[in-house]
Amino acid sequence: NEKQRGFSILAFVLFLISPLVSLPFIIFSIFNRERFALFTLALFFGILSYYLIPNWDLDISRYYLMYEKMLSVDFTGFKLILAEQNDYVFFFIYYLFSRTEINFQTFLLIISTLCFYTCFRIGDSIIRKFNPTRSAYFILMTSYVLSLPILAMLSVTRFSIAFVLFMLFIYNHLNNKKSS
Repeated sequence: NEKQRGFSILAFVLFLISPLVSLPFIIFSIFNRERFALFTLALFFGILSYYLIPNWDLDISRYYLMYEKMLSVDFTGFKLILAEQNDYVFFFIYYLFSRTEINFQTFLLIISTLCFYTCFRIGDSIIRKFNPTRSAYFILMTSYVLSLPILAMLSVTRFSIAFVLFMLFIYNHLNNKKSS
């Protein structure tokens, strides 16, 4: 177990040097059921999100412009933006991050990593309840990861944030129902 944990740490260190080179080590760490590997995989997807170039055909280009607009407004200006929009939570998240004055790509990295990690931990928690073997865990986890809306989560659309919040709600609701 300590050796597997060490391998997971190695995957993370390699990730810091070269995310692409670390991918086989991350996959092997997931095979060994290391939860830290799930964080590293989420960070890998966050890096992909960071390097996603806003294309005018995708919604992310509009979000990029909205984020830039929020960098230059105060709270009164933000309320005017909300008067034109109908998605208060999504734009409130944008507004909060714009107050930190980080760029849009860093915002994508943070939110995308959080979204992926949340999904991975929920899937991991559910799969572990069945106490599968390592190979069964790996197959189930791989199937679960590939079934996620990866492109939407990379571009941090309203759908991806709503999807993650919905998953958290359902997961917590089911867990609270079991304990009652």
